[in-house]
Amino acid sequence: MRIALTIAPVFTDKSIPLGLACINGGLRQAGHAVAVFDFDFLLNVENPALYYVIRDYAVEGDRHVVNFLGCSDLAIAIATLLNGAEEELPGDVEKIQAFASFCAKQLLDAHPEEIWFSTYISNVWVSMLIAIALRNLDYGGRIGFGGPGIYGHQLQRFLLTHQIVDHCFVGEGEVTAIKYAELGHPTSGMAWIGLENTIEYEARPLAKSLDDLPLPDYTGFPMPGLDVRAYLRRQSFEGIPIYFSRGCVHKCSFCAEQNIWQRFRTRTIPHIIDELRAMRDCYGVSLFYACDSLVNFTDKWLEEFCDAIISVDLGVTFSFAFAQGTRLPASLATKMVQAGFTRIFIGAEHGSQRMLDKMKKGTTVDEIGQIIHDTTLAGLSVRVGTIVNYPGETIDDVLEEIAFFKHIDDALRANGLADIDLPGRSLSNSFRLDPDTEMIDHPEQFGIRLYMPQLPNTISDATRGVCVRWEYVEPHDNAFHSYLVSRFGNQPDRWHLRSAQSMRTANSLQNFLRDDDLPVLAENAECVDTEGGKFIVTPTREIPLDHVTGDIMECFQKGQSLRETKAALGDRHQISAPMLRKLVSLLYIEGAVSFDVVAPFAPPCETSKPPSSRLARIN
Repeated sequence: MRIALTIAPVFTDKSIPLGLACINGGLRQAGHAVAVFDFDFLLNVENPALYYVIRDYAVEGDRHVVNFLGCSDLAIAIATLLNGAEEELPGDVEKIQAFASFCAKQLLDAHPEEIWFSTYISNVWVSMLIAIALRNLDYGGRIGFGGPGIYGHQLQRFLLTHQIVDHCFVGEGEVTAIKYAELGHPTSGMAWIGLENTIEYEARPLAKSLDDLPLPDYTGFPMPGLDVRAYLRRQSFEGIPIYFSRGCVHKCSFCAEQNIWQRFRTRTIPHIIDELRAMRDCYGVSLFYACDSLVNFTDKWLEEFCDAIISVDLGVTFSFAFAQGTRLPASLATKMVQAGFTRIFIGAEHGSQRMLDKMKKGTTVDEIGQIIHDTTLAGLSVRVGTIVNYPGETIDDVLEEIAFFKHIDDALRANGLADIDLPGRSLSNSFRLDPDTEMIDHPEQFGIRLYMPQLPNTISDATRGVCVRWEYVEPHDNAFHSYLVSRFGNQPDRWHLRSAQSMRTANSLQNFLRDDDLPVLAENAECVDTEGGKFIVTPTREIPLDHVTGDIMECFQKGQSLRETKAALGDRHQISAPMLRKLVSLLYIEGAVSFDVVAPFAPPCETSKPPSSRLARIN
């Protein structure tokens, strides 16, 4: 079967879509022809302004919309998706629709029998627009949606009833996708319209062992004619995604993880190490991005994993990992650094014990504070996630949270830590009610009221099922709470790594670069020449340039590739190709340089098509 796999904006502005790679690996292993279209990547590098407009519609709009449709404005979403607009839509929606048509034409050029979308809450609306554009272009094949964005039965019903898709892949997708491609008709793990015009669905059991599932395959990513190195075109390449587990050991009231994955499972450590080694040998990069919901699901497992990584000496670096605010002693934080972890995001959610208990976090403020303190001192770059305006939050809770974080900062400063190395935190992430959570199943228990907005009588029941809004039962001063905590946020635009971690990350990235890559000064950076010397100034820091790095940047500003730069500097400086690649890696990590052209990549593992170094411009 010829299948096109695609993901729409906005998935993320930094990571390769792991879920799509898992399906890609299973289908290719089964002998199917697959073309991958990462439109999230394409729009991010070709038209970042439109990319962030779409993100605003998805996640930065009205927080009181339950985001079944992945759009923060229900009226715009319904009018756009169902062609029911009587008034003129905003101009940016017209641009989004034009982009959707562009994507549809790109997909049709691959002549697929089926087109499958990977969806999340943030991109399901744009995925629907692309699917509708395919219908308008008389695409004769079948369209399928999968991923966590369509896990809820409400959205499945909406998609199928309005014939936006032909079927939905529900839950864990690898086995279901392979089985469907083999049979050519729906199977367990899928939802579809049956003969009696009813929605049919039979759940597929989760895989007993994650080790039995096909490994992710990044062949063909991000677009036909490109290879995985094209992801360097983004402002920040975080490495190759990898997962250690699926699901979560906690049952936080605001999170859908437990509903989506049903139970928590881990991969075996030898299996993970085999994948790390294979990816390193295949792609030449030893930088990895951990995609688990929490890396410290038990301190015992994490310690065994770190010990194994250290003992086999793979030289890998983990650019990112999520962590929970429990089960992470100081000795383990130190071992994580030794194993190659550089940055962690701790889901603390609040600094008030009363609020943690309401959220069912299963931890204490003392434990969270100790973990933030210890991981930061161990050398990890730490960011802390919090939620403001959670139902029931009072001003006293907010003030308690402010004092909590101030106490952590004071303790770290007393240990000699510079302000730039303090844990980053954004204290203005407003509470949002998401689908498939305990809170939406039992809103009255959490001080929330659900209601249906005013809709035309012509709107179908399937549409009404996804058009849900919510409000607080008790008065809630959102603006004042946000104002209070935002003044104590300190999260910069970019992560800050201490020098040892930056060097390790650069070591893991340098072999991914090629001599024909064309580095350029990053869009938000500039070179300045002062009496005190030359600097690259970025939005978050000033990077001093010595005589060698200053000459290198001059070459880059002249449009010279790494190969040409090394040749130009040959009579002035003794610098090897590995040294130059490592320096460029450091500048890339710091946000000082990006890449205008990324050379083709021919890894030792098989690729399906000769890659091209340039992207097709979006008109």
